Amino acid sequence: MSPRALSDRPDYRDVGKLDDGLPNNRQEKIFRRKHAIIPRATQCDWMQATSFTVTPLYDLMKNELLKSKVIKTDDSRIKVQDRKVKKNMRKGKMTVYIGDDQHSYIVFDFSPDLSFDRNKKFLEGFNGFLQADAANGFDALFADGLITEVGCNAHSRRNF
Repeated sequence: MSPRALSDRPDYRDVGKLDDGLPNNRQEKIFRRKHAIIPRATQCDWMQATSFTVTPLYDLMKNELLKSKVIKTDDSRIKVQDRKVKKNMRKGKMTVYIGDDQHSYIVFDFSPDLSFDRNKKFLEGFNGFLQADAANGFDALFADGLITEVGCNAHSRRNF
């Protein structure tokens, strides 16, 4: 059955992988019920090919974002599957960086752990203002004076 025929079916959802966060093994079962044999290895290959294809765009967006005078940033913890640790899960984070009006890009950067090493690496070469919460890891970014800390009042309201 062709992918076109699948999309014509009223019960077919093509948003499962990204919008619903379905892992490839579940997607494989869903496709099989729809009489489409798409092994998870093929899905993995497609995802990897997509990441290679969009890497130049990501790099361009990052380079343009780093030209901003002000960058806003925040981290969100996420669960990372890791069979080497207890319960097969550990914590990583996704960091969002938002440029200023002249460089209005939004770039996400994944870190496999909660350290600020990825933040430091991402912001290498940036010289400007960084608006971030008061997480201790950001302090190292301001130590050399190239990046100026701009406070974030979003968390102050928690005490009121």
